[in-house]
Amino acid sequence: MCKQKCLCIAAIFLYPLAIASVLCNLLLLFPGWSYVYLLDHNITQEVYYMGGLVAGLTVLIPDIFLRLSERWLCCNNQCCKVVFALVLEIVGVCGAAYSFIVALFGMMNGPYCLYYGSWVTPFTYRSESYLFRKDWWGWCTEPNNIVEFNVALFSTLMVISGMKIVLCVSRVISVMIACLCCLPLTLSATKP
Repeated sequence: MCKQKCLCIAAIFLYPLAIASVLCNLLLLFPGWSYVYLLDHNITQEVYYMGGLVAGLTVLIPDIFLRLSERWLCCNNQCCKVVFALVLEIVGVCGAAYSFIVALFGMMNGPYCLYYGSWVTPFTYRSESYLFRKDWWGWCTEPNNIVEFNVALFSTLMVISGMKIVLCVSRVISVMIACLCCLPLTLSATKP
């Protein structure tokens, strides 16, 4: 019973976080609030890795499957259901970790922008981080305010992914505790 409450409480927070990460990833496809850069492939490379989308789906899909598993999971053994839930929760942790890593690299490398007439990532090979040198942000002439745009959305993705990792790990721990609780019941049922 406690496991179900923990999973439901975590789900209340995971749904909005998953939707927010998908929205952040979609917004990153339209720098300068224009679709022209997407059509011309002038978008930061890490956006194409779809970290926010992957994280959103790998968190939502396991929860949906867990809710539906009571109806369609053919295994009548409670431990079988718990192991299935554990695998799905680990998928959620992996998706959130992937999103965090992609957003981290997006922040470290900086945006893909027009820099002295060429489309490049101007901050990648600098000895200092562009995040602490706001005077460098004007180097990117197009799209407008691309540095602020990328920093805001990638940092939001990092925070969201970090929160999802914490919630998903708590769900993994909850499912593992449930698995340990059902193990004695299974062993006692198999004894003659």
